[in-house]
Amino acid sequence: MNVGEYIVKLIDGILDFFQLIKDYLDDALSIFEKIKEVILDIIDYFSAQIEDLTEEASALFQDTEEDYFFI
Repeated sequence: MNVGEYIVKLIDGILDFFQLIKDYLDDALSIFEKIKEVILDIIDYFSAQIEDLTEEASALFQDTEEDYFFI
């Protein structure tokens, strides 16, 4: 094997290594995007639940104030 063939094989090995890293990073990126979507969905769900509970509690307090208001 001469020096030229050795350099070509070395460069091919380096390129294969970088392609492997790129594939792992692409996979990791897609996983983190999915995790982000799930977390945002959970936050939206809890925000809606808290808003509903706040409205219900507010309505209950308004009802009780009206029941005991005398002039």
